[in-house]
Amino acid sequence: MSKQVVLTFSNDVATIELNRPEKLNAVGQELADALEAAVEEVAAQGARCAVISGRGRAFCVGADLGGGNKDDPVAAEAWINRIVTLLNGVQQLPCPLVSYVHGYALGLGASLAMAADLVLATDEAQFGFPEVHHGLVPGVTMALLAERVNILTAGEIILFGERFDASKAAQYGLVNEVVPVSDGQSALDDWTQRLSRGSPMAMRASKRLLREMLSLTPKSRMAAGADAVLVGRQTEDAKEGFVAFRDKRKPRWAP
Repeated sequence: MSKQVVLTFSNDVATIELNRPEKLNAVGQELADALEAAVEEVAAQGARCAVISGRGRAFCVGADLGGGNKDDPVAAEAWINRIVTLLNGVQQLPCPLVSYVHGYALGLGASLAMAADLVLATDEAQFGFPEVHHGLVPGVTMALLAERVNILTAGEIILFGERFDASKAAQYGLVNEVVPVSDGQSALDDWTQRLSRGSPMAMRASKRLLREMLSLTPKSRMAAGADAVLVGRQTEDAKEGFVAFRDKRKPRWAP
């Protein structure tokens, strides 16, 4: 794996760190390939939860606009398809994924943060989708925003194309919690510990179902939810959860 992404495991928690600090973790082909490989490894190792963060002064300032041939339509199409594949892969990671955002999260970097299930940001974090100021249409970003905010908020974010702080991001619904920089790591550790307590089977199934429900009608959502409950009740984790509750002890989940 490229040194532009660092992957570590500790107590069933995987940490994926973007490691191109001299470029504020701008995403080029090498980093994209390394990030995709890291996500695949996290899935293969069966981590209970995962974190994605950036080393240095930023989470990620977006795509590396200095790389590649921007005037080649074939290369441009290949790059966009590469980004779509990458973001889809991040979203489809089986275990819960937390984006830990500090510094800048701009353009593709902000999209990468949104691709996670939960977003924790430090109070000095800055978000933004500046594509319109570069003559670009943020189509991939819109797909992610459509899952999280209403059309008026999406219009404000996309059409102004301005940066906004973590507090505003939380108001928009793009961030779950904002903490002081000094408390960031302890807050992140608390989140991963809490996520690791749940049944791995139930967490994976719940995450998958949440994604699926975005494309279902209200009536279909109820049916899909009922099916998931019935299937889940037949698993070993469901049986262990009942026994642990009855015996007043912590459950011992299957991997």
